[in-house]
Amino acid sequence: MKRIIALILLVGASLQAQEQALTSAAYTSYGQMIYWKSLTTAEKKVFLHAFLYRTYEIGMQLNDSKQLKKVARQFQSEIVEPVLTIFANSTENQKDDLIFWIDKFYRNDLNKEKPFYAALVYAWEKLQTGQKSLYDTVKEQLE
Repeated sequence: MKRIIALILLVGASLQAQEQALTSAAYTSYGQMIYWKSLTTAEKKVFLHAFLYRTYEIGMQLNDSKQLKKVARQFQSEIVEPVLTIFANSTENQKDDLIFWIDKFYRNDLNKEKPFYAALVYAWEKLQTGQKSLYDTVKEQLE
């Protein structure tokens, strides 16, 4: 009986810790959105470069850690590679457009709790499609 109670407490504590971690991530993402909205255009350009540097730095720290090798691969593929690709392939003028699309991303209430890299990827995808309609974009991908 004591083992069952201990197991229930352990599972309950684990679920509570997971819920707190998810809530913490949502608060962090929401904080990033609030901070982004408070910046001027020049400050947003600096933030973009700082985000690139910090993303690269975190990726390198994860790669150096023996305990976090599995997480490092996932972080590399989902966050670092797209961010580095965006910055490697964008010009200074496109960064103004990125800022415009990131602002538009955060105007949508559904996106307020999404992380900044999701806004950056969204903005890059919008820059890539240009003035094409959704129909034209889907048609090209199907060909």
